[in-house]
Amino acid sequence: MSSFSSSARNASESDAKEKAQSITRKAQQLYNDACETASRTTDRVTGQIRNNPVQSSFLALGIGYILGRLFSR
Repeated sequence: MSSFSSSARNASESDAKEKAQSITRKAQQLYNDACETASRTTDRVTGQIRNNPVQSSFLALGIGYILGRLFSR
């Protein structure tokens, strides 16, 4: 009986380790995807700002003004 429970415990530990490794790999992949998306988005926004600096400045001022009005209440 002891060897059966030991065998079952080892199998459970092995399954738990495999699931933990699978979850870790998936989390790492999601993290890498998010970093890549953020990098591409930053590059796109930077390009838009460089191509339209005046428009970008007015947009930033407008957004700052609106947020300032909203948070000052």
